[in-house]
Amino acid sequence: MKAKGFISIKIKLVVLLSASAFLAILLSSIVIFSYTFLSTKETALKNLSQMTTLIGQNLVAPIEFDDKDAANVMLHSLSIDENIKGAYIFKGVELFTSFVKKNESRNLISETILFVYDKHDKKESIAYMDMSDIVISYPIYSSDEFIGTFTIVSDTSDIKDALSSQALMEFIVSIVVLLFIIFIAFKIQNMFTKPIIDLSLAMEEFSRTKKSNLKMEVTKAEDEFKSLFSGYNLMLETLSEKELESEQSDLSDKKSLGFISLIQNSLSPNEQEFRKYFADYFMVSNTTNLVSPHTFLIQSLRKEKDECLIITMNCSMSAEQGALETVLMKNIEHQIVSKLRNSSEEISPAAILKEFNIKIKNMLKLRNKTDIEAAGFTGSVLYVNNDTRSLKYAGATSKLLYTDSHHKLQMFEGDRRSIGYFGAVNGDPFNEYELDIKEGMRIFVSTQNSARCEEKIDDFKHEEFSLLKERLLEELTDKDFMLIGLEVK
Repeated sequence: MKAKGFISIKIKLVVLLSASAFLAILLSSIVIFSYTFLSTKETALKNLSQMTTLIGQNLVAPIEFDDKDAANVMLHSLSIDENIKGAYIFKGVELFTSFVKKNESRNLISETILFVYDKHDKKESIAYMDMSDIVISYPIYSSDEFIGTFTIVSDTSDIKDALSSQALMEFIVSIVVLLFIIFIAFKIQNMFTKPIIDLSLAMEEFSRTKKSNLKMEVTKAEDEFKSLFSGYNLMLETLSEKELESEQSDLSDKKSLGFISLIQNSLSPNEQEFRKYFADYFMVSNTTNLVSPHTFLIQSLRKEKDECLIITMNCSMSAEQGALETVLMKNIEHQIVSKLRNSSEEISPAAILKEFNIKIKNMLKLRNKTDIEAAGFTGSVLYVNNDTRSLKYAGATSKLLYTDSHHKLQMFEGDRRSIGYFGAVNGDPFNEYELDIKEGMRIFVSTQNSARCEEKIDDFKHEEFSLLKERLLEELTDKDFMLIGLEVK
């Protein structure tokens, strides 16, 4: 889609060529017109000066002998020249005789002559021209003595006519030449714009389809277009290679993640394990990854007692790390549970979290800040004893929600310390909560603290677990979390 104000390079090139041609024609026309003006002016002045000189030389006798009739005969011979307005003969500084055409103003001609005489010396030859008149004055001498002047005043119509004709001709020629150049520009611009437009279309197609096979045919000419197309094709080849490498890497990653997911799922508890200790339960896991960073474990403890241990874990760094830590947690959990099964000591979730913290750091040999700082998790340990109708809870940044006897939602806050990270001190104690449980009480354990999640649990806490699960999945689609719901039997 072309942006607003887009102007094609074709139009730009035609305008550029036309503008260059117009400027060249304009400059050449100015030069030719100026030359025509100067040459026409020079010719007119030269011809009129020759006529003035010839007549002036023949006026010596009539001026010396005051023969006005002879002088008038000479002046009236000028009437055959349509451009001559009038002629004046001065004897000394006095007007001797004159000739003015009937349609001309004697006063206006006299003013023109006086204006010229005021600017020049009458004893010298004068050649003057303005926009309307040409004035030529010839000094008359007899025996090296100045006796008078002969002055002719002519109009500039011949010069104006010549310049008008020249201007009209140049205008017509300029229009024809400019139209021809525009026509040629439209024809030849394709030589320059087609490669650029083809490349632009190929790039638009590539940006739209991401196909790396849209190569350009490299021109044979050794010019910038060849370098441009070769560079574009090389870019596509590089992108194609990277795309292939990325696909192979993604395929390898998917296979690895698929295998990790199988391991993680094999370690997750099944429905029968929950049904053994609770009247009802549900588990909601909302994640966009093939491998979840959230996991939980449930274990029965001593055979003679109706008790179980539920451990939740959230690895916030990555799903892959979460899956691998599931295996690690399972190993540690197996050691802890084996020890508890052979012990008559009271079960303490806080002590279990503390032991997890110590074992992770010892197993991964986390001793200083240069070690892996991301080896750890946040989560909780929940101990339920149906014989004593009680539960104990300890959380590492995780909360436990439950419904009290008035069916209101209550909460146990988890500690802000996490498990296994370098900054977690081995001997740090965790807070432990105890609660008497009753039939129908509901317990919710989440791996992700969310005020919105707590709000929705409170809204739907009386719903059947199957419906509650659907509501939470609908309402919390933008959250990456795992939630376990348990109902005491």
